[in-house]
Amino acid sequence: MPVSAILGLAIVCLARGIGGPVSIQIIGLRAEGATATVLLWIATFAASAFAIRALW
Repeated sequence: MPVSAILGLAIVCLARGIGGPVSIQIIGLRAEGATATVLLWIATFAASAFAIRALW
């Protein structure tokens, strides 16, 4: 789990460094700024945790 958290943080920080501010629109839900960053981190954390679990 700690590896998934660090991997998610690294991916989000890299994406913010390259692309600037984050804006997400999903099925009528709109998130910008810090909220979008947190949602992106949750998605990357969940994806990497599920991948580690599936491969273990």
